[in-house]
Amino acid sequence: MRPLLSALLPRPVSSTIQDTHTRAPPPVALPRGAQFHTEWVEGTTVAAQRGDAAAHASAFVPAVRAWANATLVTGAVAGGVRPVEADDMADELFRRYEELVAQSPSEHAMDHVHAYLHIGKAD
Repeated sequence: MRPLLSALLPRPVSSTIQDTHTRAPPPVALPRGAQFHTEWVEGTTVAAQRGDAAAHASAFVPAVRAWANATLVTGAVAGGVRPVEADDMADELFRRYEELVAQSPSEHAMDHVHAYLHIGKAD
């Protein structure tokens, strides 16, 4: 296994499929994007307490962008768009999305699941 990959894995890759099933699953944590939604709805952030939807949106949208930007830009470039233009398109998309979130923060959340699949060849 390459050193970088092993550094990114949360635990060693098991040598058999059965070994994977015997380990206790990690604790489930609320994804950060879902926490933004919960914090807004429950009023647990300063922005939510002030009713500052624009501040909420300016904190939430970068979390979405962190997951989606590379996919959008790479896809655009693969489709023939120049890299600079693809970056500009992503900037515009997320600017518009931030405006939408600011209009109705409780309607936006980033529900996602982190899934790790460890596959190994049995001896």
